[in-house]
Amino acid sequence: MNVLTNYGEDRRPFGVEGPIVRAVAVEKVWGEYHQPKHFTEEEDRKDFKRTMATLQEEDLIGVGESDGVTLIWLASSVVRSSLG
Repeated sequence: MNVLTNYGEDRRPFGVEGPIVRAVAVEKVWGEYHQPKHFTEEEDRKDFKRTMATLQEEDLIGVGESDGVTLIWLASSVVRSSLG
């Protein structure tokens, strides 16, 4: 969550008519996720991709691209933004 707070920006991942969400570049999240411990970078990357896929499948995060950068955001922020 600190990554979203520290590096997140208000973006419109669905175009100018879409809701504004607090999004962060996936590489910033990876930088926080990958803390060399017991696993190799390759093992961490595989785990990171699995985790991201699971979060997306469970509608906990949104993923999109803007200006060539892959962004992620909390899916609940889209609901709040759409309502408010």
